[in-house]
Amino acid sequence: MSAWIDPRYAEVFLTMYPVIQVAAGVMLALGVLTRFSASMLAVSLTIFIVCVQGFNAPAGMPFEPSVIFVAVAIAIVTNGGGNLTLPVLLGKKPAGAAPKAAAPAPAK
Repeated sequence: MSAWIDPRYAEVFLTMYPVIQVAAGVMLALGVLTRFSASMLAVSLTIFIVCVQGFNAPAGMPFEPSVIFVAVAIAIVTNGGGNLTLPVLLGKKPAGAAPKAAAPAPAK
């Protein structure tokens, strides 16, 4: 075990990491809390790339393929889930509903 992290914290992290990955993947697949789950996946994939794989591209590839998954997760964070999310399919939220803009500040 590395000396730069306390083994107790490393054990907790390594226990929770797969749980976070699976929970975020299920939430993303169901379309529940899409932006939140995509951001959890982006952060956890970045941790995986930096800590486990490094930025070494496999032979014959120009870059690490996991970077594509991070880019897709960031795209979902910025764009949302669209009309294929569970709230839209259940009728809880209208399809194509744009987020409400903040009201302009009153003039003084």
